[in-house]
Amino acid sequence: MKPIGLKVINNEAFLNNHSFYELRKQFNTPLYVFDEEMLKKNLYDYFNYFKSDLFKTQVVYASKAFLTYEFAKYLKTFPIFMDAVSLGDMYICHKAGFDLNRVVLHGDNKSAEELEFAVANNIFLIVVDNLYELNELIEITN
Repeated sequence: MKPIGLKVINNEAFLNNHSFYELRKQFNTPLYVFDEEMLKKNLYDYFNYFKSDLFKTQVVYASKAFLTYEFAKYLKTFPIFMDAVSLGDMYICHKAGFDLNRVVLHGDNKSAEELEFAVANNIFLIVVDNLYELNELIEITN
């Protein structure tokens, strides 16, 4: 999908008037660059079209797609939930000020430390994958 702000002028790529060449010189590589207008448009589409008159819906971002401190800070300004898959994901959200009541812990073989952090920080939802995790969670919450 072509970013909304992408332009090629004289064989040089620009994103919202920022030269990729200049960005590479300033920040080095690898460098992740996002088109904020496209991101906002996509979020708007999700919020407006993933609705139901029959049941409550919620847009949830999959942190394993891409998550950094700055990106979590940016996402916290939207009414979006975060799907965290590790203690690291939850910690980044916490440090970035992302409301942990909007975090879903979903991952395989969650450690006791991850479950304890989730419970202690009022994570919105913990997806339990097996009986071992369920027993661990029961022990932590008692």
